[in-house]
Amino acid sequence: MQARHPTKKRCWASIAALIPLLTVLSSAQSVGDASRGSALFTKLKCVACHTVRGQGGGTAPDLGQRTGGSYTPSLMAARMWDHAPEMWSAMKEQGVPRPELTEQDAADLFAYFYAARYFDPRGDVARGRALFASKKCTQCHATDASGSGPGNLVSAWRSASDPVVLVQQMWRHFPQMQTALAGKKAAWVQLTAPQLADLLAYVQDTQKAAPKPLQFSTASSAAGQQLFESKGCAVCHQKGMALNRKLVDRNLTEVAAAMWNHAPRMQTATGAAAQRDINEQEMRQILTYVWASQFFEPPGDGSNGRRIFVSYNCAACHENALVPSPKLPAYGKRYSVVSMIPVLWKHGPVMLQRIEQKNLPWPHFQKNDIADLAAYLSGPAGAPAAQR
Repeated sequence: MQARHPTKKRCWASIAALIPLLTVLSSAQSVGDASRGSALFTKLKCVACHTVRGQGGGTAPDLGQRTGGSYTPSLMAARMWDHAPEMWSAMKEQGVPRPELTEQDAADLFAYFYAARYFDPRGDVARGRALFASKKCTQCHATDASGSGPGNLVSAWRSASDPVVLVQQMWRHFPQMQTALAGKKAAWVQLTAPQLADLLAYVQDTQKAAPKPLQFSTASSAAGQQLFESKGCAVCHQKGMALNRKLVDRNLTEVAAAMWNHAPRMQTATGAAAQRDINEQEMRQILTYVWASQFFEPPGDGSNGRRIFVSYNCAACHENALVPSPKLPAYGKRYSVVSMIPVLWKHGPVMLQRIEQKNLPWPHFQKNDIADLAAYLSGPAGAPAAQR
């Protein structure tokens, strides 16, 4: 395989969220659970080297912290491939057995890693406090019982610990907010995703006395599609406004900010009755349909995947009948970002040995390369490689 060596500038930023219970759909429509991922992370002795939230070996990157740019499953998978030889060497030195992960294991670990980074980028408490005042949120929402105002106490906001509830509560808060602003002849308050992150950091800071674990779970994607249509979302989100492939790199903080900013327009299209009728479970189902399936199942570019497969010399072994390696593409088999991780841990050491014998460098993948490779390897069943 021929490697690329892009310059990698890492800027680790701290995150102060509690380890959450996160349940997500993996690329194969299975369910990944952060609590299982957390237990697996310890059971597999990943903590012998890696740190999460200040606990662990400390000789490898802290997986509870963030690097620059969007941290998607595809990028996580790429970095795991990039550093696999170093990980295997360190495990051998420390006498840690190399695990053979299942696809379910990989889905659980991805859920755990995403959970540790959910509010990403981490907001700033001081900026959030100033923003809460400048946006005049304090006129309705007191931060504790000593204050006054018609809105709920900030210290009691459950939405600060559950991103789905955050989206749902911001969505349902529109009618009351619109009425209050209209009475003051004020314009609708706009929020950028970084501003919302700052507000969340401030709200979480006010809840120090009674911290709540971050919780996030998905629901039925099929039910979400039905709700997307019945609640009027599909009235506008079609053709050029369709959400297909638009939310791949967005986190739920960005989705929440976008929905808040467009609430007046969306209310006009869907009607206030339909808007107020979206409860927490329904919002969970809608978000599973429009966001989770894109974030955790990133659409890859099969053509670019083929180019990577050839330029990295994967084809030299995997399309050569004289080499004892799995022949790829394997028609009829579906690959995903998640399923590529068990492949790495099961076959990677043998791949590394053969690569070193040929005096070739280990491949270094970029952000979307794993998704593109998965798309190529999962091409149309029966299609010749040249047509993929």
